[in-house]
Order: sequence, then structure tokens, then C-alpha cells
Amino acid sequence: MALLFFAISRPDTVPKKLHAESSTLRIASANILFDNPLPGAAAAALAELDADLLLVLEWTGTNLDTEILARASLHPVVSRPARGTHGIAVFARNELRVSGSLFESPIDGPCAMPGVALTMVKDTRQINFLGVHAPPPIAVCDRKTAPTVRAFTSVISEGVLNTPISDLEVGQTTLVAGDLNTLPWASSLSAFRQSGLVDAYRSFRWKLGPTWSPISFIPSIARIDYIFVPDDVPVSGAWTVSIPGSDHRAVVVDLDL
Repeated sequence: MALLFFAISRPDTVPKKLHAESSTLRIASANILFDNPLPGAAAAALAELDADLLLVLEWTGTNLDTEILARASLHPVVSRPARGTHGIAVFARNELRVSGSLFESPIDGPCAMPGVALTMVKDTRQINFLGVHAPPPIAVCDRKTAPTVRAFTSVISEGVLNTPISDLEVGQTTLVAGDLNTLPWASSLSAFRQSGLVDAYRSFRWKLGPTWSPISFIPSIARIDYIFVPDDVPVSGAWTVSIPGSDHRAVVVDLDL
């Protein structure tokens, strides 16, 4: 049984995206681990994903080699490095028009972490993007995981933003990505479905797709990293990918716009 689990939970290989197919938008979300000992290898692995937009969590400013990302045409849009787990950044390709800013967590608490609110324009379509890092469900964090996740589902209805966040435009298609520290069957995640969003990975693949391991020397066993998209946005690819030096896998999706 253990061998079967590991066989169907292996990380994926992400194919190169054909940038000539301008309707395809590739988004990646990666918790790179605040004390990642392999910043060069981690950056090289993320550059290989060929993403148009890359959300980076636990960004300290030194745990990822940004020169490697720059050579892959990924440049910072928003960046707040921080010690420990609270840092966040977004890198994007120059040809993707992106603007946005940081915002503070909607739920107060000792482990409240900032998010990013972006507007992307792909061809002529405008899309809102929320990058989120929910606190872990532990006592020292006052168990604010589920309230944080629900706070983000409450601002979206039928796949569009219904409440102002930062400079995002209400009524626009909205994606939510990040480390939600929440297992797939949790009731707080079901609220995403009620908001008109679907788990992009599970909508495309039957595999378990675990993204996190509590122990560095064993493979990922729990799925806590996600990209949620409106149910009317076709998902044409979805993968989870190992990040050197991190206890998380990245989540990558292709959206057919």
C-alpha cells in the first residue's frame, strides 16, 4: 500500500509552454522555505517551470537566486522579504502586464501573513490574482487557519471579486493561489466551491498531488498548496513539482484563456 501511495504521489514533469500560444497563461505557486539551503538550485527549478506568473512564499530576499530568474525573463512585481515565514513576492514575465500591491491579512493573530493583490492583463482579458499564505493550524498561531481561508472565499462570488481588496476591480475574474495550510477535505476549502472557484489541480488530474512533507527525508504526503480558478476558466494542464531545499512542492497550472 505504501509503494502504491508513493507511486501515485510522485512529483510531475512540467512541459515547456509554447509561448506562441498566447491564450495560455501559466501560473506557479511555490513555498520555497525561509531557510532554504539551495537558493541557486531552487531558482533554477522554478525557472524551468516556464511560468508567466510565479508566486513565492517564505521569501527572505536571499533564499532564491533572482539572477537565475531574471535570465528566465522573470522579474519582481511585488516583493516583501522577511525573516521567517512571512515573506512574499511575485515574479512575472515582461510580456504579461501586471500591477498590484501587498495587503495585510484579513484575520489578525500572531501568525498573520501578508498577501498580494494583482491585476493581470493577458491579451485583452483582465484577471485579478490573490496570493495567500494562511497560518498553520497550530495553537501558537491561535488556530486562525480556517478563518483566514474563509475570509478569502467571502470576497468572491461566482468566480468574480465582490469586495474591494487593495486596487483590484470588483466584478473581475479572480484567482486565488498559495499555501493554505489546509487539507483538501476541510470544510473551509468547500467555501471556495461555493464562491464559484475550483481546485485547478484536481479539476485536471486524478492523482493525489501532495505538496508538503513534515519530515525532510520522506516524500510529500499532504496537500496544502493550491491554485483556485473560476469554474468557467478551462484548465489545460496541472502539475506539482519538487523544489530543491524546500519542504513544499510547487503547484503549476495552465489556463486556456
